[in-house]
This record gives sequence, C-alpha cells and structure tokens, in this order.
Amino acid sequence: CEAPLFPYGYGLSYASNAASVEWLALAQECAPVRVEVQTVTVNIPNADLLAPVGDYGYSYYAPFPVQITLDGQFEDWAGVPLVNVPQDSDLAAGEAAVSFAAAADATHLYFYGNVIDDNIISGEHGENYWNEDSVEFYVNATGNLDLASYTDGVAQITIPALNITNPATPVIAGVRGATIGAQVKAVQTPTGWAVEISVPLENAVWSIAPAQDIAIGFQVHLNAASSQNRDRKLIWSAADVADSSYQNPSVFGQLIFHAVSGE
Repeated sequence: CEAPLFPYGYGLSYASNAASVEWLALAQECAPVRVEVQTVTVNIPNADLLAPVGDYGYSYYAPFPVQITLDGQFEDWAGVPLVNVPQDSDLAAGEAAVSFAAAADATHLYFYGNVIDDNIISGEHGENYWNEDSVEFYVNATGNLDLASYTDGVAQITIPALNITNPATPVIAGVRGATIGAQVKAVQTPTGWAVEISVPLENAVWSIAPAQDIAIGFQVHLNAASSQNRDRKLIWSAADVADSSYQNPSVFGQLIFHAVSGE
C-alpha cells in the first residue's frame, strides 16, 4: 500500500474535512494487520513407546510408519520417544529447553519440537534467525556420516518462532534449508511455542528409504533469546562441542529408523 508520508503537503492539516476523511480511510487501509495468535496446549497422550530410547547425544530411534498430520495438535505423536534438551531439564521450571521427537511414514520424515520460552523474541534480526528464538533440525542423508562439509543431501533446517503467526509462506532458513521442500506448522503454547515439520523422503537432494536400523545423520539445536539477542544455545549431539553443526555434519548424532511392531 503506497501513501505519502503526510496527507496535505508537508503539514499535518487538511485543505477540507473531506480530504481528512479520505486520508483517514487510506491510513486505516495501510495500517499493519494485527495477527491474532491462538495459544494451544500441547497434550500428547501417554502410550507404549513405538521405538527404543536412544543413547542421549548419540542416537535417536525414529519409529515408522507413523501417521502424523501437521495441524498443531500433537496428539498423533503418542508413543514416539521424546527427548529433552538439556537432558536433565525440568520443563515446568520455565528455563529455556526443547523436547523433540522424530518419526516417518511412507513419504515424509517428521520432526516435533516443544520449546520452553517465557519471552519469545521473534522478527527482530532480519534473516539472522539464529540470533533469536528458533529451533534447528539437521539431516545428513548422503550415506556418509563422516562427511565434514555441506553438500547436497545435508541440510540445516532452521525454524524461527516467527512461524507462530502462520505466515502465508513458512519461514525456513539454515544452510541448504530451502532445498528440501519442508513444511511447517508452529503454534504458541502456554509455556512457549511448539512446531511440527514435514520433510519429503524423496526430493531433489536426497532419497531416504526407512528400513530397520538404517541410520542418517541427525542433530537438534535450540537458539534462545531472553531479551534481545541470543543468549543461550542448546545442543543435543555430544560430538558438537563448539556449535559447529552448521559447518560440519560429522558432529551430528544419528537418527536410526525403527519399524513399528507388526510392520
């Protein structure tokens, strides 16, 4: 919406009442749209685990096939192993933390993140989403888990809290994050925000075929800003001791596919 900075010349008065009414209408039309954000309570029902609990910081067992819908409701994550970062975090304490999970069906890999955040900082750093509240999932689907640099088949999927406003185009950043065809659903929660992500198993840069005990590189980070800039960084993989996952996939842990009983 284009409009002059001031309505009547460079002053703040009007030539006529009619002009002032016309300008008021234009000002209302051009005003920023207020986005109403609904708060959703995360409620994942208790259920028997669909996969073993992995070795914290090293392995995560992702069950398949599991039917997941990106709807911001989360009940379909029942039975999928949840991992807290930090490992000993008290999610009720209000300190920065993330609980994550992963699963797959016949066509997509899914990620879940429930972020504890008592003051969401979002949309204040341009495209530098790492410097404000955001969660990052990393995938290395090249088959080479010792790979030490990024290439096709490796992606850092950065999801900023900005997505809780449900933008028409989801905001997905990170190294090669835009190459994998990911979709996002994020919601605000009473304790912070939560996100579901779907990633095609087949896309232009990788072909992932879930099978029992097949492993891919995997990592989870949380960027947390308590007032303005990021002031806390949480990392799941034990091998990433210097926040180097955005450069070096060899410091990822592993996501190991686990076939659901009866499949």
